[in-house]
Amino acid sequence: MNNVKLEETKKITTISVIAIFVFCFVFALIKGAHTLNEDIVVINQEINSHIINFILSTVMCILFGYMSLTYGKRYQFCFLIGIIIVAGNFMYETAVPLLNTIDIVGAVYSLVGVLFSLIYLYYISNHGFEDKE
Repeated sequence: MNNVKLEETKKITTISVIAIFVFCFVFALIKGAHTLNEDIVVINQEINSHIINFILSTVMCILFGYMSLTYGKRYQFCFLIGIIIVAGNFMYETAVPLLNTIDIVGAVYSLVGVLFSLIYLYYISNHGFEDKE
């Protein structure tokens, strides 16, 4: 059987990943509450209408990137994940009107979420794991 050695993360790295996921979950709850009461908004109405694009892209990029880093992949793999998420979102938001209205602003929010994630993943790829020495 193939034995896969996982990279040892620092406690602060694990805590920061969980904190980002909780932060995104809270924003999703606020967005969900907005569907029940239109007076509840995240920050303003513009951000409120596109926050889900930001949240989904951020969570997917960090989840897959963090998992790949723990399995010993290099940061370039995280960058590839980010490119795939952004490209898929831009295609979906501009060319595929399936269950969606064409909305380039939503794709831009997704891009911002991926950029945030890639900066975070770059930092933890350099400083978030225990030294192998």
